Amino acid sequence: MLKSLPFLLFLLTGVELSATEFEIQIQLEEYQTHSIPIADGSQWQFQSRYELPITLDAVESYAKHQQLEIKIQERSFNQSSGGGGCGHSPACIIVLPFYLLDMLTADTVTLDQVSFYHQGAWQIDMFYSRPHGQLVRIKSDTISMLSSTLIQQTIIGANQQAMVQLSQQLIAQLPKLQTTEELSLFKKELSGMSYPVQNLPLTRTQQLMALELLRQSSLSEAQFMTLASGWCDLPKYYPTLVGPEYSPLNLLVYSSPLTQGENASYLLDCVKSADVFSVEQQASIDRLVGLQEQALTQLGHFISAEWWDDSVKQYFLEYLPMTSHRQMTTLNPLLGIYQGWWIENTISKADYITLVKDYPEKSAPLREQLKVTNPHVLQARMTLVEEGILSPIPLLEELTVAGVAIDSQLAQRLAKLYWQDHYAIERFAILPRQDKDIQKQAYILGLLAPLPESLRQALPVESGSFDARPAWDIAILNTQIQKLEISLQQRPRLGDLTPSTPQRVSTRVDEHGSPTYAGLIWYALSFHPEQYKQIGQRRLEALEEEQQDSWLEKGRSLWEQLPQPQ
Repeated sequence: MLKSLPFLLFLLTGVELSATEFEIQIQLEEYQTHSIPIADGSQWQFQSRYELPITLDAVESYAKHQQLEIKIQERSFNQSSGGGGCGHSPACIIVLPFYLLDMLTADTVTLDQVSFYHQGAWQIDMFYSRPHGQLVRIKSDTISMLSSTLIQQTIIGANQQAMVQLSQQLIAQLPKLQTTEELSLFKKELSGMSYPVQNLPLTRTQQLMALELLRQSSLSEAQFMTLASGWCDLPKYYPTLVGPEYSPLNLLVYSSPLTQGENASYLLDCVKSADVFSVEQQASIDRLVGLQEQALTQLGHFISAEWWDDSVKQYFLEYLPMTSHRQMTTLNPLLGIYQGWWIENTISKADYITLVKDYPEKSAPLREQLKVTNPHVLQARMTLVEEGILSPIPLLEELTVAGVAIDSQLAQRLAKLYWQDHYAIERFAILPRQDKDIQKQAYILGLLAPLPESLRQALPVESGSFDARPAWDIAILNTQIQKLEISLQQRPRLGDLTPSTPQRVSTRVDEHGSPTYAGLIWYALSFHPEQYKQIGQRRLEALEEEQQDSWLEKGRSLWEQLPQPQ
Protein backbone atom coordinates (compact mmCIF):
# COMPACT_ATOMS: atom_id res chain seq x y z
CA MET A 1 0.00 0.00 0.00
CA LEU A 2 1.33 3.46 -0.93
CA LYS A 3 1.16 5.93 1.97
CA SER A 4 2.00 9.64 2.18
CA LEU A 5 3.60 9.66 -1.27
CA PRO A 6 2.37 12.46 -3.65
CA PHE A 7 3.39 12.44 -7.30
CA LEU A 8 5.65 14.73 -9.42
CA LEU A 9 4.76 15.99 -12.88
CA PHE A 10 6.45 14.42 -15.92
CA LEU A 11 5.34 13.54 -19.44
CA LEU A 12 7.23 11.04 -21.56
CA THR A 13 6.84 9.41 -24.98
CA GLY A 14 8.88 7.01 -27.06
CA VAL A 15 8.70 4.39 -29.76
CA GLU A 16 10.25 0.92 -29.78
CA LEU A 17 8.80 -2.24 -31.30
CA SER A 18 9.32 -4.68 -28.45
CA ALA A 19 8.35 -2.09 -25.86
CA THR A 20 5.21 -1.20 -27.83
CA GLU A 21 4.17 -4.84 -27.88
CA PHE A 22 4.70 -4.98 -24.14
CA GLU A 23 2.67 -1.82 -23.66
CA ILE A 24 -0.26 -3.31 -25.57
CA GLN A 25 0.00 -6.45 -23.52
CA ILE A 26 -0.31 -4.70 -20.17
CA GLN A 27 -2.77 -1.99 -21.29
CA LEU A 28 -6.17 -2.08 -19.59
CA GLU A 29 -9.53 -1.39 -21.20
CA GLU A 30 -10.41 1.24 -18.59
CA TYR A 31 -8.48 3.37 -16.13
CA GLN A 32 -8.04 1.89 -12.70
CA THR A 33 -8.36 4.46 -9.94
CA HIS A 34 -6.78 4.32 -6.50
CA SER A 35 -7.13 6.91 -3.75
CA ILE A 36 -3.93 7.00 -1.75
CA PRO A 37 -3.92 8.72 1.67
CA ILE A 38 -1.12 11.22 2.22
CA ALA A 39 0.39 12.85 5.29
CA ASP A 40 -1.98 15.84 5.58
CA GLY A 41 -5.03 13.58 5.66
CA SER A 42 -6.13 14.24 2.07
CA GLN A 43 -6.24 11.76 -0.79
CA TRP A 44 -4.04 11.46 -3.85
CA GLN A 45 -5.89 10.16 -6.90
CA PHE A 46 -3.85 7.63 -8.88
CA GLN A 47 -5.16 6.51 -12.29
CA SER A 48 -3.50 4.02 -14.63
CA ARG A 49 -4.50 2.21 -17.78
CA TYR A 50 -1.57 -0.15 -17.42
CA GLU A 51 -1.19 -3.19 -15.23
CA LEU A 52 1.95 -2.49 -13.18
CA PRO A 53 3.21 -3.82 -9.84
CA ILE A 54 3.10 -0.95 -7.37
CA THR A 55 4.94 -2.85 -4.63
CA LEU A 56 8.11 -4.93 -4.67
CA ASP A 57 6.20 -7.90 -3.21
CA ALA A 58 3.99 -8.01 -6.31
CA VAL A 59 6.90 -8.07 -8.79
CA GLU A 60 7.47 -11.84 -8.88
CA SER A 61 3.84 -12.79 -9.48
CA TYR A 62 3.49 -9.95 -12.03
CA ALA A 63 6.50 -11.17 -14.00
CA LYS A 64 5.19 -14.73 -13.98
CA HIS A 65 1.76 -13.57 -15.17
CA GLN A 66 3.27 -11.47 -18.02
CA GLN A 67 5.86 -14.15 -18.87
CA LEU A 68 8.74 -11.75 -18.21
CA GLU A 69 12.22 -12.28 -16.84
CA ILE A 70 13.35 -10.01 -14.03
CA LYS A 71 16.66 -8.80 -12.71
CA ILE A 72 16.79 -7.12 -9.30
CA GLN A 73 19.78 -5.02 -8.25
CA GLU A 74 20.54 -2.40 -5.69
CA ARG A 75 21.09 1.14 -7.09
CA SER A 76 22.29 4.26 -5.30
CA PHE A 77 21.52 7.75 -6.57
CA ASN A 78 22.91 11.15 -5.68
CA GLN A 79 20.02 13.53 -4.96
CA SER A 80 21.92 16.48 -6.43
CA SER A 81 22.07 14.79 -9.83
CA GLY A 82 18.54 15.93 -10.69
CA GLY A 83 15.65 13.80 -9.52
CA GLY A 84 17.49 11.04 -7.71
CA GLY A 85 19.97 10.28 -10.47
CA CYS A 86 17.36 10.55 -13.20
CA GLY A 87 18.73 13.82 -14.60
CA HIS A 88 16.77 15.00 -17.65
CA SER A 89 16.63 11.68 -19.51
CA PRO A 90 13.50 11.48 -21.72
CA ALA A 91 13.17 7.82 -20.75
CA CYS A 92 12.89 8.53 -17.04
CA ILE A 93 9.61 8.97 -15.17
CA ILE A 94 9.67 10.03 -11.56
CA VAL A 95 6.46 8.71 -10.05
CA LEU A 96 6.85 10.03 -6.55
CA PRO A 97 8.67 13.23 -5.51
CA PHE A 98 11.88 12.34 -3.74
CA TYR A 99 11.83 15.39 -1.52
CA LEU A 100 8.74 14.09 0.31
CA LEU A 101 10.27 10.73 1.17
CA ASP A 102 11.70 10.57 4.68
CA MET A 103 14.42 8.18 3.58
CA LEU A 104 15.80 10.74 1.11
CA THR A 105 16.95 13.36 3.57
CA ALA A 106 20.49 12.03 3.10
CA ASP A 107 22.73 13.03 0.20
CA THR A 108 22.23 9.66 -1.52
CA VAL A 109 19.33 7.22 -1.76
CA THR A 110 19.38 3.48 -2.34
CA LEU A 111 16.55 1.84 -4.33
CA ASP A 112 15.79 -1.65 -5.59
CA GLN A 113 15.85 -1.57 -9.39
CA VAL A 114 13.76 -4.26 -11.10
CA SER A 115 14.48 -4.68 -14.83
CA PHE A 116 11.88 -6.58 -16.86
CA TYR A 117 12.87 -8.52 -20.01
CA HIS A 118 10.91 -10.44 -22.62
CA GLN A 119 12.94 -13.13 -24.37
CA GLY A 120 16.09 -11.24 -23.46
CA ALA A 121 14.84 -7.83 -24.71
CA TRP A 122 14.58 -5.05 -22.11
CA GLN A 123 11.06 -3.73 -21.57
CA ILE A 124 10.92 -1.47 -18.51
CA ASP A 125 12.70 -0.58 -15.25
CA MET A 126 10.85 0.00 -12.00
CA PHE A 127 12.40 1.34 -8.82
CA TYR A 128 11.14 0.60 -5.32
CA SER A 129 11.88 2.33 -2.04
CA ARG A 130 13.77 0.61 0.74
CA PRO A 131 12.66 -0.79 3.12
CA HIS A 132 9.01 -0.06 2.20
CA GLY A 133 9.14 -1.64 -1.24
CA GLN A 134 6.93 1.05 -2.81
CA LEU A 135 7.10 2.09 -6.46
CA VAL A 136 8.85 5.45 -6.71
CA ARG A 137 10.17 5.61 -10.26
CA ILE A 138 9.63 4.16 -13.75
CA LYS A 139 12.04 4.09 -16.68
CA SER A 140 10.31 3.33 -19.98
CA ASP A 141 10.43 4.27 -23.66
CA THR A 142 6.70 4.20 -24.23
CA ILE A 143 4.64 4.58 -21.10
CA SER A 144 3.61 8.19 -20.60
CA MET A 145 2.60 9.79 -17.34
CA LEU A 146 0.93 13.03 -16.34
CA SER A 147 0.81 14.29 -12.78
CA SER A 148 0.00 17.39 -10.73
CA THR A 149 0.97 18.00 -7.14
CA LEU A 150 -1.43 20.94 -6.83
CA ILE A 151 -4.52 18.88 -7.57
CA GLN A 152 -3.02 15.65 -6.18
CA GLN A 153 -3.63 13.53 -9.22
CA THR A 154 -1.49 11.24 -11.37
CA ILE A 155 -2.33 9.49 -14.61
CA ILE A 156 -0.11 6.78 -16.07
CA GLY A 157 -0.82 6.31 -19.75
CA ALA A 158 -2.28 9.80 -20.29
CA ASN A 159 -3.72 10.61 -23.71
CA GLN A 160 -4.55 14.04 -25.14
CA GLN A 161 -7.99 14.06 -23.57
CA ALA A 162 -6.54 13.25 -20.17
CA MET A 163 -4.05 16.10 -20.52
CA VAL A 164 -6.82 18.53 -21.43
CA GLN A 165 -8.89 17.44 -18.43
CA LEU A 166 -5.97 17.75 -16.06
CA SER A 167 -5.13 21.21 -17.48
CA GLN A 168 -8.69 22.33 -16.91
CA GLN A 169 -8.65 21.17 -13.31
CA LEU A 170 -5.27 22.83 -12.72
CA ILE A 171 -6.30 26.21 -14.20
CA ALA A 172 -9.47 26.15 -12.08
CA GLN A 173 -7.25 25.96 -8.97
CA LEU A 174 -5.47 29.25 -9.69
CA PRO A 175 -7.86 31.56 -7.74
CA LYS A 176 -7.24 29.41 -4.65
CA LEU A 177 -3.43 29.64 -4.79
CA GLN A 178 -1.86 32.28 -2.55
CA THR A 179 1.79 31.59 -1.79
CA THR A 180 4.73 32.19 -4.08
CA GLU A 181 5.59 28.49 -3.94
CA GLU A 182 2.09 27.47 -5.05
CA LEU A 183 2.04 29.95 -7.93
CA SER A 184 5.50 28.89 -9.10
CA LEU A 185 4.43 25.24 -9.04
CA PHE A 186 1.27 26.12 -10.98
CA LYS A 187 3.27 27.66 -13.82
CA LYS A 188 5.73 24.77 -13.86
CA GLU A 189 3.04 22.10 -13.95
CA LEU A 190 0.91 23.82 -16.58
CA SER A 191 3.82 24.37 -18.97
CA GLY A 192 5.25 20.93 -18.18
CA MET A 193 2.26 19.18 -19.69
CA SER A 194 3.40 20.10 -23.20
CA TYR A 195 7.16 19.94 -22.61
CA PRO A 196 9.48 18.66 -24.06
CA VAL A 197 7.39 17.43 -27.01
CA GLN A 198 5.81 20.88 -27.63
CA ASN A 199 2.16 19.88 -27.69
CA LEU A 200 0.82 22.88 -29.60
CA PRO A 201 -2.86 21.81 -29.58
CA LEU A 202 -2.72 21.38 -25.80
CA THR A 203 -1.08 24.79 -25.38
CA ARG A 204 -3.80 26.46 -27.46
CA THR A 205 -6.48 24.77 -25.37
CA GLN A 206 -4.79 25.91 -22.16
CA GLN A 207 -4.78 29.52 -23.41
CA LEU A 208 -8.50 29.40 -24.16
CA MET A 209 -9.10 27.96 -20.68
CA ALA A 210 -7.01 30.75 -19.14
CA LEU A 211 -8.97 33.37 -21.06
CA GLU A 212 -12.24 31.90 -19.81
CA LEU A 213 -10.90 31.98 -16.24
CA LEU A 214 -10.06 35.68 -16.64
CA ARG A 215 -13.61 36.38 -17.79
CA GLN A 216 -15.24 34.59 -14.91
CA SER A 217 -12.87 35.07 -11.95
CA SER A 218 -11.34 37.95 -10.04
CA LEU A 219 -7.64 37.25 -9.63
CA SER A 220 -5.09 38.86 -7.34
CA GLU A 221 -2.10 40.66 -8.81
CA ALA A 222 0.20 37.71 -8.12
CA GLN A 223 -2.28 35.23 -9.66
CA PHE A 224 -2.74 37.39 -12.75
CA MET A 225 1.03 37.76 -13.23
CA THR A 226 1.50 33.98 -12.96
CA LEU A 227 -0.96 33.49 -15.78
CA ALA A 228 0.42 36.43 -17.81
CA SER A 229 4.07 35.41 -17.48
CA GLY A 230 3.29 31.94 -18.76
CA TRP A 231 1.33 33.40 -21.68
CA CYS A 232 4.05 35.91 -22.58
CA ASP A 233 6.72 33.18 -22.56
CA LEU A 234 4.89 31.08 -25.16
CA PRO A 235 6.17 32.84 -28.34
CA LYS A 236 9.71 31.76 -27.42
CA TYR A 237 8.68 28.10 -27.59
CA TYR A 238 5.80 28.25 -30.06
CA PRO A 239 6.58 30.79 -32.81
CA THR A 240 3.71 29.38 -34.87
CA LEU A 241 1.17 30.16 -32.17
CA VAL A 242 -0.74 32.87 -34.04
CA GLY A 243 -4.30 34.13 -34.10
CA PRO A 244 -6.18 36.84 -32.20
CA GLU A 245 -7.55 34.37 -29.66
CA TYR A 246 -3.97 33.45 -28.63
CA SER A 247 -2.54 36.99 -28.61
CA PRO A 248 -1.23 38.38 -25.29
CA LEU A 249 -3.27 41.50 -26.11
CA ASN A 250 -6.19 39.59 -24.56
CA LEU A 251 -4.55 40.05 -21.17
CA LEU A 252 -4.80 43.86 -21.26
CA VAL A 253 -8.53 44.22 -20.60
CA TYR A 254 -8.19 41.96 -17.53
CA SER A 255 -5.14 43.75 -16.08
CA SER A 256 -7.06 45.74 -13.46
CA PRO A 257 -5.46 43.75 -10.58
CA LEU A 258 -2.06 45.26 -11.42
CA THR A 259 -0.90 48.02 -9.06
CA GLN A 260 2.91 47.80 -9.30
CA GLY A 261 4.93 49.58 -11.94
CA GLU A 262 7.27 46.62 -12.36
CA ASN A 263 4.39 44.31 -13.27
CA ALA A 264 2.97 46.96 -15.57
CA SER A 265 6.31 47.09 -17.40
CA TYR A 266 6.32 43.33 -17.82
CA LEU A 267 2.88 43.28 -19.42
CA LEU A 268 3.66 46.27 -21.64
CA ASP A 269 6.83 44.56 -22.85
CA CYS A 270 4.68 41.57 -23.75
CA VAL A 271 2.36 43.59 -26.02
CA LYS A 272 4.44 46.54 -27.26
CA SER A 273 5.23 44.92 -30.59
CA ALA A 274 1.56 45.11 -31.63
CA ASP A 275 0.66 47.71 -34.26
CA VAL A 276 -2.96 48.39 -33.36
CA PHE A 277 -4.88 48.42 -30.06
CA SER A 278 -8.61 48.40 -29.48
CA VAL A 279 -10.25 51.17 -27.47
CA GLU A 280 -10.41 48.94 -24.38
CA GLN A 281 -6.83 47.80 -24.81
CA GLN A 282 -5.61 51.40 -25.23
CA ALA A 283 -7.36 52.43 -22.03
CA SER A 284 -5.58 49.61 -20.18
CA ILE A 285 -2.24 50.67 -21.67
CA ASP A 286 -2.78 54.25 -20.51
CA ARG A 287 -3.45 53.00 -16.98
CA LEU A 288 -0.39 50.72 -16.96
CA VAL A 289 1.90 53.51 -18.14
CA GLY A 290 0.46 55.67 -15.38
CA LEU A 291 1.47 52.99 -12.87
CA GLN A 292 5.01 53.13 -14.25
CA GLU A 293 5.09 56.90 -13.86
CA GLN A 294 3.96 56.68 -10.24
CA ALA A 295 6.61 54.03 -9.54
CA LEU A 296 9.36 56.26 -10.97
CA THR A 297 8.51 58.98 -8.46
CA GLN A 298 9.25 56.55 -5.61
CA LEU A 299 13.03 57.02 -5.73
CA GLY A 300 13.68 54.87 -2.67
CA HIS A 301 12.23 51.83 -4.44
CA PHE A 302 15.17 51.74 -6.84
CA ILE A 303 18.29 50.24 -5.30
CA SER A 304 20.76 51.84 -7.72
CA ALA A 305 20.84 55.07 -9.67
CA GLU A 306 21.59 53.09 -12.84
CA TRP A 307 18.40 51.04 -12.42
CA TRP A 308 16.31 54.16 -11.97
CA ASP A 309 18.01 55.91 -14.91
CA ASP A 310 17.44 52.94 -17.24
CA SER A 311 13.80 52.73 -16.15
CA VAL A 312 13.23 56.43 -16.84
CA LYS A 313 14.86 56.20 -20.25
CA GLN A 314 12.72 53.21 -21.19
CA TYR A 315 9.61 54.97 -19.88
CA PHE A 316 10.06 58.02 -22.12
CA LEU A 317 11.38 56.25 -25.22
CA GLU A 318 9.23 53.09 -25.23
CA TYR A 319 6.23 53.22 -22.91
CA LEU A 320 5.00 56.82 -22.98
CA PRO A 321 4.72 56.75 -26.81
CA MET A 322 2.31 53.80 -26.40
CA THR A 323 -0.27 56.01 -24.64
CA SER A 324 -3.05 57.88 -26.36
CA HIS A 325 -2.06 61.23 -24.81
CA ARG A 326 1.77 60.86 -24.82
CA GLN A 327 2.03 63.17 -21.82
CA MET A 328 2.90 62.62 -18.18
CA THR A 329 -0.03 62.64 -15.80
CA THR A 330 1.86 63.97 -12.75
CA LEU A 331 3.84 67.16 -12.20
CA ASN A 332 7.13 65.78 -10.95
CA PRO A 333 10.09 68.18 -11.29
CA LEU A 334 12.69 65.44 -11.70
CA LEU A 335 10.73 63.54 -14.36
CA GLY A 336 10.03 66.86 -16.06
CA ILE A 337 13.77 67.44 -16.49
CA TYR A 338 14.27 63.94 -17.88
CA GLN A 339 11.34 64.40 -20.24
CA GLY A 340 13.03 67.49 -21.67
CA TRP A 341 16.23 65.54 -22.25
CA TRP A 342 14.85 62.26 -23.63
CA ILE A 343 11.96 63.71 -25.64
CA GLU A 344 13.31 67.09 -26.76
CA ASN A 345 17.04 66.49 -26.25
CA THR A 346 17.37 69.73 -24.30
CA ILE A 347 18.37 70.70 -20.78
CA SER A 348 18.56 74.17 -19.29
CA LYS A 349 21.18 75.63 -16.97
CA ALA A 350 18.62 75.77 -14.15
CA ASP A 351 17.65 72.11 -14.71
CA TYR A 352 21.25 70.94 -14.51
CA ILE A 353 21.80 72.88 -11.29
CA THR A 354 18.62 71.30 -9.86
CA LEU A 355 19.96 67.84 -10.69
CA VAL A 356 23.21 68.51 -8.85
CA LYS A 357 21.74 70.22 -5.81
CA ASP A 358 18.52 68.25 -5.25
CA TYR A 359 19.18 64.83 -6.84
CA PRO A 360 22.97 64.30 -6.81
CA GLU A 361 22.85 60.49 -6.61
CA LYS A 362 19.94 59.62 -8.87
CA SER A 363 21.01 62.08 -11.59
CA ALA A 364 24.64 60.94 -11.70
CA PRO A 365 24.20 58.52 -14.68
CA LEU A 366 22.48 61.21 -16.76
CA ARG A 367 25.02 63.89 -15.89
CA GLU A 368 27.80 61.59 -17.07
CA GLN A 369 26.25 61.82 -20.53
CA LEU A 370 25.90 65.62 -20.47
CA LYS A 371 29.10 67.17 -21.80
CA VAL A 372 30.51 70.70 -21.62
CA THR A 373 30.09 70.98 -25.38
CA ASN A 374 26.46 71.73 -24.46
CA PRO A 375 26.54 75.47 -23.59
CA HIS A 376 23.80 75.11 -20.93
CA VAL A 377 25.74 72.34 -19.22
CA LEU A 378 28.94 74.39 -19.34
CA GLN A 379 27.27 77.45 -17.83
CA ALA A 380 25.68 75.38 -15.08
CA ARG A 381 28.92 73.60 -14.16
CA MET A 382 30.86 76.86 -14.09
CA THR A 383 28.28 78.30 -11.71
CA LEU A 384 28.44 75.25 -9.46
CA VAL A 385 32.25 75.42 -9.41
CA GLU A 386 32.15 79.10 -8.50
CA GLU A 387 29.71 78.32 -5.69
CA GLY A 388 32.05 75.65 -4.36
CA ILE A 389 29.59 72.78 -5.00
CA LEU A 390 31.60 71.06 -7.73
CA SER A 391 35.34 70.56 -8.04
CA PRO A 392 36.98 72.66 -10.80
CA ILE A 393 39.55 70.13 -12.06
CA PRO A 394 37.08 67.67 -13.75
CA LEU A 395 35.48 70.61 -15.56
CA LEU A 396 38.83 72.07 -16.65
CA GLU A 397 40.08 68.68 -17.80
CA GLU A 398 36.94 68.13 -19.88
CA LEU A 399 37.26 71.61 -21.40
CA THR A 400 40.85 70.81 -22.37
CA VAL A 401 40.06 67.41 -23.90
CA ALA A 402 36.93 68.59 -25.73
CA GLY A 403 38.69 71.63 -27.17
CA VAL A 404 35.82 73.97 -26.27
CA ALA A 405 36.20 77.46 -27.74
CA ILE A 406 36.93 80.00 -24.99
CA ASP A 407 35.05 83.28 -25.45
CA SER A 408 35.73 86.46 -23.50
CA GLN A 409 33.04 85.78 -20.87
CA LEU A 410 34.30 82.28 -20.13
CA ALA A 411 37.89 83.54 -20.10
CA GLN A 412 36.98 86.12 -17.45
CA ARG A 413 35.42 83.42 -15.26
CA LEU A 414 38.40 81.09 -15.69
CA ALA A 415 40.78 83.89 -14.75
CA LYS A 416 38.90 84.43 -11.49
CA LEU A 417 39.13 80.70 -10.72
CA TYR A 418 42.90 80.90 -11.21
CA TRP A 419 43.35 83.15 -8.18
CA GLN A 420 40.99 81.29 -5.83
CA ASP A 421 41.88 78.48 -3.44
CA HIS A 422 39.63 75.47 -3.97
CA TYR A 423 41.67 72.61 -2.49
CA ALA A 424 43.40 71.90 0.78
CA ILE A 425 46.90 70.45 0.61
CA GLU A 426 46.67 66.67 0.68
CA ARG A 427 49.02 64.92 3.08
CA PHE A 428 49.72 61.20 2.94
CA ALA A 429 51.84 58.96 5.13
CA ILE A 430 54.17 57.81 2.35
CA LEU A 431 53.28 59.63 -0.87
CA PRO A 432 54.35 63.23 -1.53
CA ARG A 433 51.95 65.91 -0.41
CA GLN A 434 49.98 67.59 -3.17
CA ASP A 435 48.35 70.93 -3.80
CA LYS A 436 45.65 70.45 -6.44
CA ASP A 437 45.20 74.20 -6.81
CA ILE A 438 48.47 74.13 -8.77
CA GLN A 439 46.99 71.50 -11.07
CA LYS A 440 43.89 73.67 -11.49
CA GLN A 441 46.04 76.70 -12.35
CA ALA A 442 48.03 74.70 -14.89
CA TYR A 443 44.83 73.72 -16.71
CA ILE A 444 43.66 77.34 -16.73
CA LEU A 445 46.97 78.56 -18.14
CA GLY A 446 46.67 75.93 -20.88
CA LEU A 447 43.17 77.16 -21.77
CA LEU A 448 43.92 80.89 -21.68
CA ALA A 449 47.46 81.12 -23.12
CA PRO A 450 46.40 80.45 -26.74
CA LEU A 451 43.85 83.30 -26.70
CA PRO A 452 44.53 86.56 -28.60
CA GLU A 453 46.84 88.95 -26.75
CA SER A 454 44.21 91.68 -26.55
CA LEU A 455 41.86 89.34 -24.73
CA ARG A 456 44.57 88.04 -22.41
CA GLN A 457 45.65 91.54 -21.45
CA ALA A 458 42.10 92.36 -20.31
CA LEU A 459 41.81 89.39 -17.94
CA PRO A 460 41.51 90.24 -14.22
CA VAL A 461 44.41 89.80 -11.82
CA GLU A 462 43.08 89.30 -8.32
CA SER A 463 44.56 88.85 -4.89
CA GLY A 464 45.07 85.31 -3.76
CA SER A 465 47.93 82.96 -4.56
CA PHE A 466 50.73 85.53 -4.81
CA ASP A 467 53.32 82.87 -5.71
CA ALA A 468 51.33 81.97 -8.83
CA ARG A 469 51.76 85.48 -10.22
CA PRO A 470 55.05 84.82 -12.10
CA ALA A 471 53.47 81.93 -14.02
CA TRP A 472 50.49 84.13 -14.92
CA ASP A 473 52.69 87.01 -16.04
CA ILE A 474 54.80 84.74 -18.24
CA ALA A 475 52.03 82.65 -19.87
CA ILE A 476 49.21 85.22 -20.10
CA LEU A 477 50.93 88.62 -20.20
CA ASN A 478 54.20 87.45 -21.88
CA THR A 479 56.18 89.44 -19.31
CA GLN A 480 59.97 89.22 -19.03
CA ILE A 481 60.87 88.65 -15.36
CA GLN A 482 64.33 89.77 -14.31
CA LYS A 483 66.59 87.16 -12.73
CA LEU A 484 63.82 84.57 -12.99
CA GLU A 485 66.41 81.84 -13.23
CA ILE A 486 67.55 82.54 -9.66
CA SER A 487 64.10 81.84 -8.20
CA LEU A 488 63.58 78.59 -10.11
CA GLN A 489 64.63 76.05 -7.50
CA GLN A 490 63.55 73.03 -9.53
CA ARG A 491 64.78 71.77 -12.87
CA PRO A 492 62.16 71.03 -15.52
CA ARG A 493 61.36 67.38 -16.05
CA LEU A 494 60.65 65.70 -19.37
CA GLY A 495 56.91 65.86 -18.70
CA ASP A 496 57.10 69.60 -18.06
CA LEU A 497 57.81 70.46 -21.66
CA THR A 498 54.34 70.15 -23.19
CA PRO A 499 51.20 72.19 -22.38
CA SER A 500 49.04 69.11 -23.13
CA THR A 501 49.96 67.49 -19.79
CA PRO A 502 49.80 70.26 -17.16
CA GLN A 503 48.73 67.84 -14.47
CA ARG A 504 52.25 66.37 -14.47
CA VAL A 505 53.81 69.61 -13.27
CA SER A 506 51.27 70.81 -10.75
CA THR A 507 51.29 68.61 -7.64
CA ARG A 508 54.43 69.77 -5.88
CA VAL A 509 54.92 71.01 -2.35
CA ASP A 510 58.13 71.55 -0.45
CA GLU A 511 59.33 69.68 2.62
CA HIS A 512 57.16 71.89 4.82
CA GLY A 513 54.00 71.12 2.82
CA SER A 514 53.83 74.59 1.26
CA PRO A 515 53.09 74.94 -2.46
CA THR A 516 56.09 75.36 -4.71
CA TYR A 517 55.37 76.82 -8.10
CA ALA A 518 58.65 76.25 -9.92
CA GLY A 519 57.06 73.51 -12.02
CA LEU A 520 54.12 75.79 -12.86
CA ILE A 521 56.54 78.52 -13.96
CA TRP A 522 58.45 76.11 -16.18
CA TYR A 523 55.10 75.10 -17.66
CA ALA A 524 54.23 78.77 -18.29
CA LEU A 525 57.58 79.24 -20.05
CA SER A 526 56.75 76.34 -22.40
CA PHE A 527 54.23 78.62 -24.14
CA HIS A 528 57.19 80.86 -25.14
CA PRO A 529 59.88 78.53 -26.47
CA GLU A 530 62.56 81.18 -26.96
CA GLN A 531 62.19 82.53 -23.45
CA TYR A 532 62.08 78.96 -22.14
CA LYS A 533 65.39 78.22 -23.84
CA GLN A 534 67.03 81.41 -22.57
CA ILE A 535 65.89 80.91 -19.00
CA GLY A 536 67.03 77.31 -19.11
CA GLN A 537 70.51 78.31 -20.26
CA ARG A 538 70.74 81.05 -17.64
CA ARG A 539 69.66 78.56 -15.00
CA LEU A 540 72.44 76.18 -15.94
CA GLU A 541 74.99 79.00 -15.81
CA ALA A 542 73.69 80.14 -12.42
CA LEU A 543 73.99 76.62 -11.06
CA GLU A 544 77.57 76.36 -12.29
CA GLU A 545 78.49 79.69 -10.66
CA GLU A 546 76.78 78.61 -7.44
CA GLN A 547 78.76 75.40 -7.49
CA GLN A 548 82.05 77.20 -8.06
CA ASP A 549 81.40 79.65 -5.22
CA SER A 550 80.52 76.97 -2.67
CA TRP A 551 83.09 76.41 0.14
CA LEU A 552 82.97 72.66 -0.49
CA GLU A 553 83.97 73.11 -4.12
CA LYS A 554 86.75 75.53 -3.15
CA GLY A 555 88.04 73.05 -0.58
CA ARG A 556 88.04 70.26 -3.15
CA SER A 557 89.98 72.42 -5.63
CA LEU A 558 92.57 73.33 -2.99
CA TRP A 559 92.99 69.67 -2.04
CA GLU A 560 93.54 68.73 -5.67
CA GLN A 561 96.36 71.33 -5.94
CA LEU A 562 98.31 69.88 -2.99
CA PRO A 563 101.20 67.40 -3.66
CA GLN A 564 99.93 63.84 -3.42
CA PRO A 565 101.87 61.30 -1.24
CA GLN A 566 104.18 58.93 -3.22
